[in-house]
Amino acid sequence: MNDPLSAPALLRYAAAHQDPRNLRAHEIGIPAEAIALCALLRQVHDGPFDLAQAAIVLVGIYYVRLVGGAAVPAIATLVVAYVLGWYLLWPFAAALLAFGWLVQLVGHAREDNRPAFLANRESLLLGPLFVVSTLLARRST
Repeated sequence: MNDPLSAPALLRYAAAHQDPRNLRAHEIGIPAEAIALCALLRQVHDGPFDLAQAAIVLVGIYYVRLVGGAAVPAIATLVVAYVLGWYLLWPFAAALLAFGWLVQLVGHAREDNRPAFLANRESLLLGPLFVVSTLLARRST
């Protein structure tokens, strides 16, 4: 798929994120959450493997099934979030996660709609793919 934003799941996600202020809030909040979640999930490990690695692999498979090769930039972004998460102690990761949620809640309040995940849990996985795809689409125009 050449345009990941045309995937039905991302079209549904985009419908709840129309206001530019809400989009900007997500462009800040979702990367913060991704880094924080990687930092927190890497605390659960068995030898050299941790839960963050498993989550990235599973989410990456989901993204590829959803949009094919167009998922590569989003998967790469999750890997970068994982690397950045190595530098966060868990209390800072928890604070960053709360910050990411707060920024997005403010964005949804400004758009006067509820977060998409309240109606569709799949939206929790779609956020990073949506943000990366939106930023790349904006950059190419």
